[in-house]
Amino acid sequence: MQSRGLTLNQLVEGFLNDPRRRGVSEKRRIDYEMVFRILREVWGGQKRVRDLVREDFREVSRLIRAIPKHSTKIFPGIAFAEAARRAEENELPKLNPKTVASHLQKVSTLFRWAEDEDYVERNLARGLADPGAGTHSEVVRRQSFRTEGGLI
Repeated sequence: MQSRGLTLNQLVEGFLNDPRRRGVSEKRRIDYEMVFRILREVWGGQKRVRDLVREDFREVSRLIRAIPKHSTKIFPGIAFAEAARRAEENELPKLNPKTVASHLQKVSTLFRWAEDEDYVERNLARGLADPGAGTHSEVVRRQSFRTEGGLI
């Protein structure tokens, strides 16, 4: 792969075909494919990765945070941006913060690999995920407190 003119599609292909990724489970591969679909939707597959700036990654982050739960089931075949718009109109619940963090971590993993392979100068996706995003049970556990009668 030529690093200067490397496109998003070429980057994704190289990442997926890296021999170090051979043991990746099918579920994880499907999760990555969803993230890659989002990236292609926002930037286009022909976008040169060296032309990306931090604001491009913020745009991806905003879209991921706006996607409704089960968007591909509720809105099959619809672009994520349109699904997010419809979800906002209909006040549908958004993705769980843990899922958002997982998707953003996958973006960062892709670009950390690109940085390691010298395809980009640095990983501009680093730090997009909210480090405070916990699981629902962690949030509930922190908000709970005990009384003489037990847990409230």
